[in-house]
Amino acid sequence: FCYAEDSLLALGLRRYGFQRFDLIRSCLMPSKTVEQLQQRCQVLTRRSALDNPIKRARFEAVEHALLPAEETVLRQAVGDHGEDWVYICKTLLPHRSARQLRECWEYKLRPGALSLPLPLPPRPPVYGGLRLPPSGQECTVTAAGA
Repeated sequence: FCYAEDSLLALGLRRYGFQRFDLIRSCLMPSKTVEQLQQRCQVLTRRSALDNPIKRARFEAVEHALLPAEETVLRQAVGDHGEDWVYICKTLLPHRSARQLRECWEYKLRPGALSLPLPLPPRPPVYGGLRLPPSGQECTVTAAGA
């Protein structure tokens, strides 16, 4: 996989979800197998993996993202107590896990963290000879000039 393929996989994960590797394969990456896509996603979302498009897509997909007021509390808490996630979790944001707080800080709130989404194209009408259907529909292969 190259960086462009990782970015394309991240786009597919955002568009189709983290369980629809079959759709990602058929619509965006027909040269890869479903197993290759699943393995790549698994490897690049590990805790030890460096920052990458797939890891950021996974973080953006967190169902229970912090509210703006909680982000403000987290910024203040890190300023006062450092990165003591367990303490912050127990005392200031008990309804959030220490892992949620740490990941929110690392990927969104920390100075220097990327606050903008990945610079991926919104949705190309044609990609690699495949016409992309509206979200939620299956892909069909068409002739490149059709």
